[in-house]
Amino acid sequence: MFLSDNIDVKKYAENTDCNVTVIGSEVDRVLSAKLQKKLADCYKDAELHIYDDIEHENYLKDERVIHTIKSILE
Repeated sequence: MFLSDNIDVKKYAENTDCNVTVIGSEVDRVLSAKLQKKLADCYKDAELHIYDDIEHENYLKDERVIHTIKSILE
């Protein structure tokens, strides 16, 4: 899920019945870890992964994130 177009995440989350994983980082200056935690809290049972050192543009290049995504898809 992407945060864009003024989506009311809380309302959207109430109607979500699939697994949700939120991935963030303490050093992400685009979507802060605090915001990612708030996002995860909107969902009933979201799995939250906050890393210490991944810049926003590097999530899909980081082996830890890639491993997390692959494990979800298995």
